[in-house]
Amino acid sequence: MQDYFFELIQVAIGRRGALSHVPSAEEWSALYGLSVKQAVAGVCFCGVQRLAVEQRSCLPALLKMQWLALATQIQARNELMNRKCVELQRILAEEGMNSCILKGQGVAKLYKIRNEELGVRNGVNLGLYRQSGDIDVWVDKVRDDVIDFVMQNAPTREFDEKHIHFHVFEDVDVEMHWIPVNMESPRFNRILGEYFRKESSRQFANRSGKVCYPTVDFQLVHQLLHVYAHYLYEGVGLRQMMDLYFAQVAFLERMPQNMEEVLGLFRRLGLMKFVAGTQYIVHEVFGLSEDAFLCAPDMKEGLLLLRDIEIGGNFGQYDKRNNVKDESFVHKALRRFERRWRMVRFDPLGTIIMPFSRLRLEIWMRRVRRKYGVK
Repeated sequence: MQDYFFELIQVAIGRRGALSHVPSAEEWSALYGLSVKQAVAGVCFCGVQRLAVEQRSCLPALLKMQWLALATQIQARNELMNRKCVELQRILAEEGMNSCILKGQGVAKLYKIRNEELGVRNGVNLGLYRQSGDIDVWVDKVRDDVIDFVMQNAPTREFDEKHIHFHVFEDVDVEMHWIPVNMESPRFNRILGEYFRKESSRQFANRSGKVCYPTVDFQLVHQLLHVYAHYLYEGVGLRQMMDLYFAQVAFLERMPQNMEEVLGLFRRLGLMKFVAGTQYIVHEVFGLSEDAFLCAPDMKEGLLLLRDIEIGGNFGQYDKRNNVKDESFVHKALRRFERRWRMVRFDPLGTIIMPFSRLRLEIWMRRVRRKYGVK
């Protein structure tokens, strides 16, 4: 069934024109379930619509209506999120903050179908069917200034080492980042910190209409780091891999001259083995051709990543090891450390010092909460 699911995804994104066989009613139900588990139901429904009538002849009418309703909800949510991105950046600009929209709504702008010969009508906005979460915004302020701004306007206890929740809207969650990505390894963070400082002015100036989004090379770097971080800590799903696929395609179309610079960063971070694993995924799942790879795929690493994706689903929420009710900070830290230990091949130092850095983070967060009187 996984193979047919991957085929449906490839139909949706324009990599193939048909499924290899006509699914039965039971298979359609399984395909729908997988699309929900991986948070790609909206995009997959676009694939269903692109199939010839005879290929969806066994799709139950009730299931089709359920799928349509979900896709419509996803579309409406994206339209709302896009409006809120404009409003959020206006609010921040009035406070003297430059900003750009990371991940979600930013990468959704890259969801373009390439193969026009497959009969795709111009104007199809696949990004509206990407299942959205919250709005992540990167601002050009240091950590203490960002925290102070949020605490003065919308006090919260929800923050960590890279961002703070900004409850500025009732219907959309916002996370304000002072740094796009943060990891446990000091060496990793030093290299990334240099990269982010170098790139910040270019990213905050990359305006598209009323909203500022990252450039495609930065999108590729950030998406890969985002996938990597979730793979280490809790789990990653096909929605995040689809984001990486579209970021990679856009990068190779628009800025291939920056390939060595991007790969050089990944090499300094020691991530080339992981990058090679992702290339196996974008080929097997999304049908990306060999001439669009960042590097030679690593099948062994890719299969480990794919297995984790299949078990855990979106952000690992279907992985029973992650579903712990009433979990204390200590138990959560131990669980994350256990998962991180399985990934020690990527970051030995970060894995070793993780318990200590988690403890230091908890102490710092409690001090900040006391300072601003939040419970």
